[in-house]
Amino acid sequence: MTPEKRVSAIDCLRGLAALSVCFFHFVHGNGHYLPPANYLKKIGSCGFLGVEIFFIISGFILPLSLESSNYSLKNYFPFILKRLIRIDIPYLVVILLGIVLAYLSTLSPFYKGLPFYIDYINIALHIGYLTSIFGKAWINPAFWTLALEFQFYLLIALIYPLLIRKGAYLHVFIALSLISSYFIQTNDFIFSYLPFFCLGIVFFKYYRSFIDFKTFLTLAISIYVFVLLKFDYRYVIASLLPLVIFYKYDIANKLLLFLGKISYSIYLLHIPIGMRIINITDSLVQDPSIKSLVVFMDILLVVGVSYLFNTFVETPAVALSKKIVYKS
Repeated sequence: MTPEKRVSAIDCLRGLAALSVCFFHFVHGNGHYLPPANYLKKIGSCGFLGVEIFFIISGFILPLSLESSNYSLKNYFPFILKRLIRIDIPYLVVILLGIVLAYLSTLSPFYKGLPFYIDYINIALHIGYLTSIFGKAWINPAFWTLALEFQFYLLIALIYPLLIRKGAYLHVFIALSLISSYFIQTNDFIFSYLPFFCLGIVFFKYYRSFIDFKTFLTLAISIYVFVLLKFDYRYVIASLLPLVIFYKYDIANKLLLFLGKISYSIYLLHIPIGMRIINITDSLVQDPSIKSLVVFMDILLVVGVSYLFNTFVETPAVALSKKIVYKS
């Protein structure tokens, strides 16, 4: 299996995950925008599960990337720096965008919120992904998942040298992950969602033939059962989607590949831009059928803006991160 084929399947999953989260927020983010019986609201009710798919993808792709680059623990800080440049430059730009849009919103005659002000402590906490830990509100509500992704970067770069070894290291890590997920119930830290990252790691281990099929099946089923008991069947169904990596790894759907390429930009921008459109039209439009049309138009707008953002912000950040090389 070539790297290109791996990336094609993963990108398609990313695209679907980003679009599903975007759609979920547009039809459920404003509780009274669409009536409960609206077909879009029903279809999008499980779109939030795209977040768990992102976590599984990270659990798969990060160790895969570390393996391909012959990563060792001495490159821990270069790895973290590469990830920060890749993720944080677009993230910081969207923070600035959120502040600007928040100010512009107060100039609208339809604005009914609090007066504009800048909480500099909150902004500083955003830089370290510490916002919710200190009881502050995210400028963009979608940022909570980025905090967990960053925690996973810190963790996977530390434990990766053990995970690729033979022995019980993987089993012990999964057992500890499930135990911590059961007892630590908070969205501020990665523990609650570790089972999804673990699934990605198990997929990686089997994909690269580090474990046999029996071990893969045992570990995967154990995690799926835990997910079913802690969450519910919807999370299990969503978590099964990444299995496409194994039986349809050469997906060539141009639309899905395009959405996958700009998925991070979609995720960053769909609330500050897309939800503003929803909230503005909520005050101007009463007809549910027109509001349903607005949802589709809003998605197209976000995709278009995300393409531009990917071109001028995200892609240069990726190029800059690649300039950091590991020590041999």
